[in-house]
Amino acid sequence: MLNLKKTGVIGLFLLLLCMAMLTSMDVKAATTKKIQKTTVTKQGLDSTEELKKLHKRYKKDYDASITYVDYLNKILADEIFLDCENAVRDKLLICALNYVEDYSLKHPILPPANAKASENGAILPNNISMSAVGYSSSSSISYATYWYNKWDMSYPSYSSDCTNFVSRCLRAGGYGNTIATPKISSPSTNVMKQTTSNWYSFSKKFTYQTPPYIRYGYYTCTSFVRVKDFKSYWSKRRTTYTYSNTDSGRKNLISKIRPGDVVIWLNSSGSGWHTTLCTKRTSSEAYLTYRTNNRLNYPLKSLKSHSNISKFYLIKFV
Repeated sequence: MLNLKKTGVIGLFLLLLCMAMLTSMDVKAATTKKIQKTTVTKQGLDSTEELKKLHKRYKKDYDASITYVDYLNKILADEIFLDCENAVRDKLLICALNYVEDYSLKHPILPPANAKASENGAILPNNISMSAVGYSSSSSISYATYWYNKWDMSYPSYSSDCTNFVSRCLRAGGYGNTIATPKISSPSTNVMKQTTSNWYSFSKKFTYQTPPYIRYGYYTCTSFVRVKDFKSYWSKRRTTYTYSNTDSGRKNLISKIRPGDVVIWLNSSGSGWHTTLCTKRTSSEAYLTYRTNNRLNYPLKSLKSHSNISKFYLIKFV
């Protein structure tokens, strides 16, 4: 009887010991998982050094190249989740966005040297006048639907291309450049002006060789291609509304938005970081189209769990 009791006690002890070991393993695994996700600190967020550290913690080769920019775009798109306080995440997202946009503007994607003239994507001439044409949301949407995953070489392209794409949609819808056509003397011309007072993007096509190949020279400004400058320019000229990324906020946005309107995604500090175009709407849903992470008619309600979207900034064009 005593031996049976001893055996029972030993068995119970071993069972408890195994459970404790398993629990410890679970805790360790959970901790490891969190370490992999918790990749930021509260120091150094005012420079790209924190982004370099972040990159290395994910065991990727930091080389200040397009590879790193693609990685940061995944963070912005919430494909890589940052498990940290909202305030810290927002600061890091601002750093990431600034880095991506600065890199993109310094390294535009130019047409290949052997691009054929038939691949020219120009839809509207540079001198189209808004006063003469008016805004056609259907033309804007048609452009977005066709070009959301293609490159219209009559405009420069960037690794962070969302605002540039939406601006091009507005151009297709009838909004014209706000300055006189500048001189573009050669296909090597690639001018980028800092401004929130004007909005424009010019190009000039150069055809050469046989069979005909094309190259473009570009003359563009930051309000055409950068989120914060686009927002600053148009917020002074169009009616705007802000909605929270909640069930009620999205419902109110859906009731107000119309196809052809623009929606900018804001983080919890109110900074805009992604520009999209509404291309479809029903009584219960709005659909957004955008580039960088190319999407066509993406449902607004699917963004409810996006950790980097606190609010939606609606700019009314319709």
